[in-house]
Amino acid sequence: MLICLKDIPKGANYIYICKILDMKIFKSTETPLFTRPVITVGTFDGVHNGHRKVLQKVVEIANSTGGDSVVLTFWPHPRHVLGKTDFMLLNTLNEKIALLESCNIDAVIVYDFTTEFAKTTSYDFIKNILIDKYRIGNIVVGHDHHFGKMREGKYETLGNFSKEFGFKLFQVNPEVSGVNAVSSTAIRNELIEGNVGNARKMLSYPYHINGKVIDGFKLGKNIGFPTANIKVNETFKQIPGDGVYAATAQLMGKTYKGMINIGFRPTLNQPDPERSIEIHLFDFEENIYGHTIRIEFFEKLRNEVKFSGIEELKKQLQKDKVQAEKILAKE
Repeated sequence: MLICLKDIPKGANYIYICKILDMKIFKSTETPLFTRPVITVGTFDGVHNGHRKVLQKVVEIANSTGGDSVVLTFWPHPRHVLGKTDFMLLNTLNEKIALLESCNIDAVIVYDFTTEFAKTTSYDFIKNILIDKYRIGNIVVGHDHHFGKMREGKYETLGNFSKEFGFKLFQVNPEVSGVNAVSSTAIRNELIEGNVGNARKMLSYPYHINGKVIDGFKLGKNIGFPTANIKVNETFKQIPGDGVYAATAQLMGKTYKGMINIGFRPTLNQPDPERSIEIHLFDFEENIYGHTIRIEFFEKLRNEVKFSGIEELKKQLQKDKVQAEKILAKE
């Protein structure tokens, strides 16, 4: 997948993708000429199975009408702009756009969300942006869609606007996993609890993080389990809860199996411990400091535990490796 990146200088800490394969990417400052556009609007954090039902409907209608399937998504995330600075995300902008492209969307509008834009009423958003600017003819929304200033707009509001402005409105029922509706919040909570397997079911792909391999204490090598310490690239990326996981790593164009530990390494009794992310790759001995690595989580093996000493830790790591290999052999 060829990705072209361009920094947006507008005081924001994010990256804009100018092209991914055949999907077209537009800034909010641009006014593209779409053909009979079918649009859906939202943050789409995670691009999970619930989102995919909506996107599938957009593509279906666009194909049947000979129109363009369009997603309007916001960046930065509205909660960050409105003061929720500790709010964690499932996807970076780069990841989200790549996932949207995998859903066969024709075009994505990355709309710059600002404090000024947050004051836009639902009426003005529909009339001035969706109708006057993008000339949409069809809108597809999920079951709990809200929009406009203070989230005042909802499905019933759109129904009234559709009569006034003449667009067709479609609503998609929620996707359910177990007894709960699939949502970004539900997935985030599963990750915090370490339930990466449940998160994967709702996402339809393994949850992943990207980071840089940095120097660590190098103690893993001394006990037969060398690890690569990872510094995650994105400040707001949700990290799964503390514990040991079966995982894979994409590195230097190849995929490796391994197990990853997230937490504070209590057995090692390091001074001033900081939460660490470190992965042990099976049958791998290369020096990869400074390299970028992508970690995909498959199953949690156990919670992080303080052992009586290094020997007990080694025995447990050997058991963890056997369990991880069994899990990853099925992938």
